Amino acid sequence: METTHPQLQSVQQATSDEQLVELWLHGRSLHTQRAYQRDIADFLHYVHTPVRNITLGQLQNYADELHSKDLCPASIKRKLAAVKSLFDFAHKLGYLMFDVGKPLKIPACKDKLAERILSEEECNASVGNGQIL
Repeated sequence: METTHPQLQSVQQATSDEQLVELWLHGRSLHTQRAYQRDIADFLHYVHTPVRNITLGQLQNYADELHSKDLCPASIKRKLAAVKSLFDFAHKLGYLMFDVGKPLKIPACKDKLAERILSEEECNASVGNGQIL
């Protein structure tokens, strides 16, 4: 007697773009959720296309559009990172067959932390002048 194994069926985790975004945002801080919701809403408004139909070309056009605006590099980086993260999540979840965001390049930002750190002399001068750091 031949035994057959039942076919494994994939379970669809999200049935809409809205549900996908909700699942993606789950467990993130409220501040991060708000920022990412804004970023994704702006992106989806720009492409006017359901997530499943978005192409790499559309992602690249959006990146070019962000670069043409008067945005700081860190904002561009965050917006593109949010979009890439959503596509990566959608692919891992099985919502998308391919992660079309994977090849999208995110610009590097100059690390300006060192520019904001005061030297010991600057700290002493500020304290000596009665300034509060």
